[in-house]
Amino acid sequence: AHARPLVRACLEGVRGLPVELLTPVDDEHLAGIVAFRHPKAEAIHRYLHERNIHIMAHAGRLRVAIHGYNTAKDIERLLSALHEAISHV
Repeated sequence: AHARPLVRACLEGVRGLPVELLTPVDDEHLAGIVAFRHPKAEAIHRYLHERNIHIMAHAGRLRVAIHGYNTAKDIERLLSALHEAISHV
């Protein structure tokens, strides 16, 4: 339950980026995972990893797992870094 608003915030932020969102956005299917696709997924993954932001990357897809220990600040940092990464790759 704690992660739900964080997942919603992450989804809303990712929806504003030039990516293909793979995660359903309706509340009924909301889970702790936000997945999306980008042609330069590996470069974005490297950019984030270099900034100590750890998400999964596989087959052109990026996956963010949000847990109870994450905070709103973590999501803000992730979204900011994602925006930077997409602008630089």
